[in-house]
Amino acid sequence: MPTHIALVPYQVSIDAAMLTRVAAALQRQVREHFGPLWQIDATVSPFADWNSVPADYVRLIIVDHLDSSALGVHADKNGQPYALVGAHGAWPLVASHECLEMLADPTGQLTRRGPSPRGDGRTVDILVEVCDPCQGSRWAYAIDGIPVSDFCTPAFYDGGAGPWSHRGNVTGPAQVLPDGYLIWRDPAAQEWWRRDHLGSAPTDYDLGPVPPTVSFLRGHIDRITRTQRGTRHRKARFAAPVGPEARARAKALAGELAAILAPAPAPRRKARKGRR
Repeated sequence: MPTHIALVPYQVSIDAAMLTRVAAALQRQVREHFGPLWQIDATVSPFADWNSVPADYVRLIIVDHLDSSALGVHADKNGQPYALVGAHGAWPLVASHECLEMLADPTGQLTRRGPSPRGDGRTVDILVEVCDPCQGSRWAYAIDGIPVSDFCTPAFYDGGAGPWSHRGNVTGPAQVLPDGYLIWRDPAAQEWWRRDHLGSAPTDYDLGPVPPTVSFLRGHIDRITRTQRGTRHRKARFAAPVGPEARARAKALAGELAAILAPAPAPRRKARKGRR
């Protein structure tokens, strides 16, 4: 059974023609490029109305003023995945990135065993985030004029023969391109690592162990990484009838989004004692 993805705006205005074009490009990418390599079948459909999305569809949600800490794939209280994309700049490219990562690993927990990125001869468990090692506009390509993300193949993780990314930008297993990053676990040391390539050369971060009780590994590691770095949290009509289950799902998810997208409260100032 294919996974059904709804590309849908939430409290933001997106041109209907653009929404349709982006959904069509993502559909082609999934069916023609990504699906055959990863053996995944999915549909991507545009929805202009938040409440009209069927309850069993996975939502790829376009929002306004998205905090960088909220970008990416999440799981709702029932464990169903959804992804958030900010409606500014090259949002179709980001939508492609999040769409593919949500399809490859909707649980946020999936790893594949392969050679260590550190070249130390160890075998490690690499977190499956198929676009992160080759993310960004410099590695992107276009489908019908819409920019979409390059992505890693299974051989990238397993250490097999290439290609290691769809466009051939990645030239070896576990390679991190400029602007990209990779996360893995050393099972012998019981430690997680993250490699960023944000400067002239990659930098590795020892993230330490992760408790086995963590239910959404990807989000937990992102929070650890932000803490270690000292970063702060910033920032077509469809006439089909909408059933009560779809409305209930939309209402419940809207409540969760309101909490995620709400700005952080300003710190309270201590009262100053008056002079006598």
